[in-house]
Amino acid sequence: MGKLKEISSRLLQLDPMIIVLIETRVKKSKATNIRKKLRFKGMYLDNYVDHDNGRIWLCWDNNRIDLKFVHSSSQLVHCGVYGLDGIFRYWLTAIYALNKLENRRSLWKDIVTLHSHQQGPWCLIGDYNNVTKAQDRIGGKMVTEAEYTDFSDMLEQTGLAKMDSQGDYFTWSNKHVEGTIYSRIDRVMANVSWFQNNLDVNLHIMPPNVSDHALLWLQHRDRELEENVLRQKAKIDWLKLGDGNNSFFYATVKSRANAKGMNMLRKIDGTVCATQEDIENMVLEFYGELMGKKSTNLKHIDANAMRRGG
Repeated sequence: MGKLKEISSRLLQLDPMIIVLIETRVKKSKATNIRKKLRFKGMYLDNYVDHDNGRIWLCWDNNRIDLKFVHSSSQLVHCGVYGLDGIFRYWLTAIYALNKLENRRSLWKDIVTLHSHQQGPWCLIGDYNNVTKAQDRIGGKMVTEAEYTDFSDMLEQTGLAKMDSQGDYFTWSNKHVEGTIYSRIDRVMANVSWFQNNLDVNLHIMPPNVSDHALLWLQHRDRELEENVLRQKAKIDWLKLGDGNNSFFYATVKSRANAKGMNMLRKIDGTVCATQEDIENMVLEFYGELMGKKSTNLKHIDANAMRRGG
């Protein structure tokens, strides 16, 4: 009961339009009663049809937004997000991956399949139960390349990129006094279109409190920071060529900006730009090399190199 009260209190304080709850461990027969105690007045989607414990709950305030179910499995719930005017906003996928690597491979395949059957902005949020590099875990078993190869391949096939965050780096801990393990397995991923439409959104990694997972909170920046984003955007608007690869570069750079601007960019050759002047020169140099060329002759941007940047 204490955990339920804590979750309800945090939800009421944050007042989100959309909530993703994972690892609920609530039987379907008790779901309605538990949801009433959460005191969140809205609508729900879940995946009880795919798993007895309904591992994923999607909740939304239907006075502000609308969600329409598309697909579910034991590891995801996929839906479309619409305004109250009925206009499509973006695709949203709530993720809670299984513990075993072979089970997660089926999740990566599902994500690739979703990508091949839809167009438009797309955001995925949740617990992927998967690290992406050695630095994503402290304690426990040493990270091996085999742990994240399939995950990386999925990102390459779908064009999805991980969203940078503010707050704690690690999102999960076993909370043991001895043999403590910390890992970064909860994250937000999105495609170029979603990043371009949400340049004013920050991802905060908040304290876990009663859970062993941190709370992920997507928040729009305040007015001052929003104006700062618009000023940064205006600096290079005149250089936009409209090519898809340029859009990827632009969206990736902007998604890595924080309230004070970009901290660091890494060139494809591995050179790091850390000062504001060097960063601005790198962006201008990149677009300057493309000016005057036809879009059919533009070289493909190395997506992996861009993800390693910053």
